Amino acid sequence: MTTIVELSLANDKVYTMTTTQQKQPKQLRVQRGILGGPLNLRLTPDEMIRVEKYAADEFRSRASFLRVMILAGLEQYERNIAINQ
Repeated sequence: MTTIVELSLANDKVYTMTTTQQKQPKQLRVQRGILGGPLNLRLTPDEMIRVEKYAADEFRSRASFLRVMILAGLEQYERNIAINQ
């Protein structure tokens, strides 16, 4: 995709730039149709602030970040169960 950008400066000069951007294919973390429905979750305001901060730090949506946290928590939980049996 080629984009043409024109810049007008205070001295009335116009500069034209052409940029070429390749659209990256969207990567799927899981195969389409595999995920179940949405999950409603209530967080305190402080928890929401923390989630938003960490999600932004990792360039993820809140939902994507929470999914990663749930998967990590499930793994830890299952390890703890195995240790205690």
